[in-house]
Amino acid sequence: MGGYLEASAGNEGYTAFRGRLETGALGSVGGGVGELRASIAYSNRSRDGFYDNIDSDPTGGFNPFVNPRSNSTFQDLDNDALRADFLLTATDNLTLRYYS
Repeated sequence: MGGYLEASAGNEGYTAFRGRLETGALGSVGGGVGELRASIAYSNRSRDGFYDNIDSDPTGGFNPFVNPRSNSTFQDLDNDALRADFLLTATDNLTLRYYS
C-alpha cells in the first residue's frame, strides 16, 4: 500500500492538489478470486482570472446588439481530474483490467 499527496500555491489565487492511493497486491493468483491491484488518483488546479470582464453595454443589458457577459473574469482556471485503475489477475492465463 502506498501513495502520495502534493499541494502548491501561487499568485492570482493559484492552488493545485494532487494525490494517489495504491493498494498493492490483495489476494493471490489462483486463490479465491485472484490477485487484485487498485490505484486511484485525483488532481485539482484552480486560479482566479487575470482580467475582469467589464460589461461594455451602457444600457445595462437592454441593447439587443450587444451580447451579454459570458463570464466575470478572463483566463481563470478550474480543472478536476479523477483516474481509477483496477487490475485483477484471476489465474496465470486470465488478467482483467479496468481504467477510466
